[in-house]
Amino acid sequence: MTRPSPEADGAREANPAEALEVRNGVDAILDLGEYLVNYGEFVENNHPLAPASYTVEWWAQDLEHAGADVQALRDSPRVDLDDPSAEEALEWATEYDAPLHPKYTYCWHDVPVERFEALAEAVAAGDVEDDRGAE
Repeated sequence: MTRPSPEADGAREANPAEALEVRNGVDAILDLGEYLVNYGEFVENNHPLAPASYTVEWWAQDLEHAGADVQALRDSPRVDLDDPSAEEALEWATEYDAPLHPKYTYCWHDVPVERFEALAEAVAAGDVEDDRGAE
């Protein structure tokens, strides 16, 4: 489970049991992740088909096109392409000049301008902190 720092606005709950544990403290659900909608629902309501989000499968194809041996990565018992660590995702993106894994590509349109500006200032200043707030 990803726990936010006290000043954070959200957390990612991937485990249903852990999500149930914290459900009473939830103010809002920010993202439901991937879900399927029948194409007929769009046709029936005369609505344009919504664009797909960036998935792990799509990312793996992009990584392969960038020159990575994705099959070798899949075969490795030490690599989980579906759920890599942040370090692995950054390493692959840098090494192959490929997109970042979808687990780490956030919904930037949901970030308030003030938070985005604070992030931009931290990046410009070169401040790096771990998940416990230590530099």
